[in-house]
Amino acid sequence: MKIQDMKSILEIVDTGSISMAAKNLYTSQPALSQIVKKVEQELGTDLFIRHTGKVVKLTNTGKQYAEMARQVTSVYDSFLNSLDVCKDKPKNKLRIGVPMRQGSIIITALLNQGESLNHLELEFLEGASDVQEQNLMNGVIDLAVIRLPLKISNLDYKIIYKEPLGIWLRKGSPAENKSTKQPGETYRSLSLKLLKDEKFALPPEDMRISQTIRSLLKEAGITPQIMKNYKNMKSILLMVQNGLCSTISRPPGPGEPADYFYGIEGCTCSYDLALVYLPDTPYRRDINLIYGILKNYFEVQK
Repeated sequence: MKIQDMKSILEIVDTGSISMAAKNLYTSQPALSQIVKKVEQELGTDLFIRHTGKVVKLTNTGKQYAEMARQVTSVYDSFLNSLDVCKDKPKNKLRIGVPMRQGSIIITALLNQGESLNHLELEFLEGASDVQEQNLMNGVIDLAVIRLPLKISNLDYKIIYKEPLGIWLRKGSPAENKSTKQPGETYRSLSLKLLKDEKFALPPEDMRISQTIRSLLKEAGITPQIMKNYKNMKSILLMVQNGLCSTISRPPGPGEPADYFYGIEGCTCSYDLALVYLPDTPYRRDINLIYGILKNYFEVQK
């Protein structure tokens, strides 16, 4: 089984679309479909569940294949990079922009990789997503780990982690009594439609998470009663605990009051963390290696 075939199928898994994967791989949709067909014939089973010709989701075998392929391609890329390393050869410098909130996590994940990144001299620059996009365009950094959606359209990206959003429900809300909890789920869940009469504190519209939140509310038919726009989540959580308002945001972090957090029933939207780079980057091999490392790291952390 070819390494490149594995990478092609992983691109389909990560983008959720053959057409998008084909675009990222600079190939045609029919050519990519043939690769999928060939691998499925070799395995004797389907990797994807299809509906009207489109890939919808992975089969159980597909999930096992994707997990295996990530491990194999990561090891293979590490091997290729090791071929370029010798004691007398200077390391390639790679400048990586990281977000303020999760920068330390990403830096730790990359620096704890042993020999797989030994051929690189990594330099990290913390900053807001808007700034990191401009840094990429201006050549200040070579790649960035930032949240989607992008504001500069001619940048390429690979999604590292799809972070679910949920409801932070104010203390005393009547919706609390209508929550349910399914076996195996970490949090209770609520239908977003139950919050149509709630007062919300939401992030300002210029923040990236705001676009995802407002799309969720629109899909549920809710025009939110916004009592406050916020940037400081700690302040909003105090308001939630005191019964003043509800909000929608990421799951609880360390020390945050998890009792007030609920999953959203039937929600497929996520706040995506992505590895972003210029389309003509000369560091594509290193980017694929770093992508595999971070993808695996966040999968383990779920």
